[in-house]
Amino acid sequence: ARRAIELDPDSSAATMWQAFLETGPRRWAIWEDAISKVLQIDPNDPFALANHSALLGMVGRVKEAIAVRQQLVDLEPFIPGYAGNLADALWVDGQTEARIAIYKENLGRAGAGAEQALPRVYAALGRYQEAADSLSQLPSRGISRELSVTAEHLLRSAPAKVPAEKLPALGAY
Repeated sequence: ARRAIELDPDSSAATMWQAFLETGPRRWAIWEDAISKVLQIDPNDPFALANHSALLGMVGRVKEAIAVRQQLVDLEPFIPGYAGNLADALWVDGQTEARIAIYKENLGRAGAGAEQALPRVYAALGRYQEAADSLSQLPSRGISRELSVTAEHLLRSAPAKVPAEKLPALGAY
């Protein structure tokens, strides 16, 4: 990264990679300075915007993170992961219905995480029938069909309150 910066001091990618490699955890001020430098060179650099939104989220500046993630989705609408990241930031901000709307818009788009997240969101809200409905539409990839059927059955028979220890884990979480 240092050599790339020597060759091209205005390289946003080299600047980002150098900051990424040199900062590590708890040295976020250095990372933020590098991101700011890159965004001065190219305010629409997707890698810098993604890192900026992640940094803002990590330090609790959620509303700013949402704005940057929305900008990133607007700039790169064909990258589903950016939409999923925006949905997660909205959830942290308490905008659950907005999160659900983004996931619904991204169903079937690999990388957005919508198929796996939507049933969890509904279940966490106590909307068990919607959770079961969305779980029943899950493709068999990423989750075993047997586990999916069991979870769907439990969700459809769930009372208002279900002890968490009785529900199987859904996905990797």
